Amino acid sequence: MGTPNYIILSAGQKWNFYSWFKLLDKSNIRFINNIYPRILKKLWSYEWLRNAFFCQIFWLPYIKSILKIKSTPTVLIIYDWGDITLSPYCINRLKHNYPKLKVVYIFTNIVNISGAKTFNLLNSLKDTYDQIFAFDPIDAEKYGFNYSKLIYTAELPCASDSPNIDLFYVGQAKDRHDKLIEIYKDAKKAGLKCLFFIAGVPEDEQYKTEDIFYNHYLDYGRVLEYMSNAKCIVDVIQGNSSGLTIKTCEAVVLDKKLITTNTTVKDEPFYNPANILVYTGIEDLNEFISTDSTAYSESDKYEFSPQRLFNQIN
Repeated sequence: MGTPNYIILSAGQKWNFYSWFKLLDKSNIRFINNIYPRILKKLWSYEWLRNAFFCQIFWLPYIKSILKIKSTPTVLIIYDWGDITLSPYCINRLKHNYPKLKVVYIFTNIVNISGAKTFNLLNSLKDTYDQIFAFDPIDAEKYGFNYSKLIYTAELPCASDSPNIDLFYVGQAKDRHDKLIEIYKDAKKAGLKCLFFIAGVPEDEQYKTEDIFYNHYLDYGRVLEYMSNAKCIVDVIQGNSSGLTIKTCEAVVLDKKLITTNTTVKDEPFYNPANILVYTGIEDLNEFISTDSTAYSESDKYEFSPQRLFNQIN
């Protein structure tokens, strides 16, 4: 069959782009950040404008013009929360029009807070997509999906021989705020320098301190700049999730230490206690940060590589 073409349809998040950018110079790989400009995105949000009639006369021709699917074998990889997922009809028509097209759905979070759940698409996924990859192995078993780690290929913009941040965190609080503050306090007691950006926290629930910034938008390019000067990334998982978050990807691919609450990381082939600390509240954070880390191998980083996902798909 030869090497297929791959089209990656992002959910519009900047880290999605950095997940694939190392491969974007390949002739058989295209990355599309947003399929709809703002005004079309607004129209697409109305369910009655996504019915079969409008899909046939307008949306399908437009989608085809953006995707530029060829007659050769092609894999369309669609991220959860991608706009096009709102119309299973359009996706099924694409598959009908292009017999050599395979369409793959990728979860980037647990099912309960996914676009599939929010838009009531969960029960139709298997009828729409050729393959579905869950972010969380528990979800994969529960719903009969395949399991795949997240994809990540970013590089740091500049290397620093003397990192000036010990612990770095950026992300939504969700149900993690109390645990993040607990780790922060333990780090400060150990004399470590922290920089936390926590979003989604009302002012009356914020822990006021000079090195925690709340509800502050940070471009992902800037996030990478901060990580280049950080020794360790902080990862607090939500709920009962066991999936490896983007922060685990960042730590392994960018050769950073990781403090995480995800106990399942100990079962991964790249786990090394010199690099990864599973936080329970009784650890010596200063000892962990000050101990030399071990560089991750290429086989470790392969776990988060596009090629690993391609091999699973094919």
